[in-house]
Amino acid sequence: ITVGGTLNIDGSGETLAKFIDDGAVQLYHDNTQKLTTASTGVTISGTSLTDRGDASAPGYSFSDDTDTGMFNVSNADLAFSVGGTERMRIDSSGNVGVGVDPEDHLHVKGFFQVEGKAGDGNYIRFDNSANSGNIWRIGPGVYSHTTFSIYNQTDNSNVVNIESVSDQLMFRSMTEVSLADDATAIAVANSFQGLVVVTSSSNA
Repeated sequence: ITVGGTLNIDGSGETLAKFIDDGAVQLYHDNTQKLTTASTGVTISGTSLTDRGDASAPGYSFSDDTDTGMFNVSNADLAFSVGGTERMRIDSSGNVGVGVDPEDHLHVKGFFQVEGKAGDGNYIRFDNSANSGNIWRIGPGVYSHTTFSIYNQTDNSNVVNIESVSDQLMFRSMTEVSLADDATAIAVANSFQGLVVVTSSSNA
């Protein structure tokens, strides 16, 4: 033990701990500093291990909210709890489940909301370019902020826009569309003034 503004605890030629007069404490392993306290908290060098925990008492939680945090469901399955109830899980395959044990890359139980930022749309983007396919956008704000669109981003074509105009549901295509055998059915629907189909060159 050495003292001189700092209290050192040594053993067999190794430093075990230091207690510094400004309040800091340092702990060592094999002469390597592993933990240091400071006025802002604790710094750990290396790995910090804890018990798995569960939803009601997660292994990593908060001093004033002990039933909210992160815990290990089983080997390689990570979960997050709020108020003692599991809310999200990441399984060993990397699948993410919100409110459910996931069965796919993203699995949500219940409703979910997509909200766009100002000046942009709040669409969902599907990128199949890795398989030589197209990139698609689905949602409002792709064509305009008052329509719901299915949009082919790869060749910049609006496949279909859905909008409400004068109490009618309008399907608008920006490219030529062949109605083929469906023309009669659409014309009947249009007779009720409830459905309008618009292509680049004709109305039905």
